[in-house]
Amino acid sequence: MEVRDELRKSQSVLSKDDTKPINRHVFISTGYSKGDPQKHPEVDYVFTENAEASSVVLNSKYGINKTDLLGTEELPFKGAVKINVSDVKKTNSAGIRTDSNGNITENAYGIVVKKYQQDANGRFVAQKGCFNDTDSDFEMFKRFNNIVFEKLEQSHNIDIMFPS
Repeated sequence: MEVRDELRKSQSVLSKDDTKPINRHVFISTGYSKGDPQKHPEVDYVFTENAEASSVVLNSKYGINKTDLLGTEELPFKGAVKINVSDVKKTNSAGIRTDSNGNITENAYGIVVKKYQQDANGRFVAQKGCFNDTDSDFEMFKRFNNIVFEKLEQSHNIDIMFPS
């Protein structure tokens, strides 16, 4: 499998002033339940996300314009993107994106791994919606995830939870 040059480079994890390592306690979970981040606000939760839903969340949480994230990309679904989804018995990590009332979770950070979740008719998709190995898709992937990692780094929480 070919790896892009940008991904081959490794970097030390340093604070913004590049003088001291960032010390965080990392935990792995076998699955999340909706409400876990609300029960543990002192923990940052990372989950897998799609660009379609992330553009809504990043706009709501931080005021980032959807066009700045997606660029000229046209996604198939033109309606309201569903962000309040089920945890599907701990198999859908994006279930923690919101609480059970649909409020965006402040200590949940979606790492974008897919372009979109809904087709033109609003139905959820599985294999469709994935990124392609193109420069434009890679640039979009970086735009989203650079913001998410920056916001995660700015968090004052020491504990961080990743799905397995």
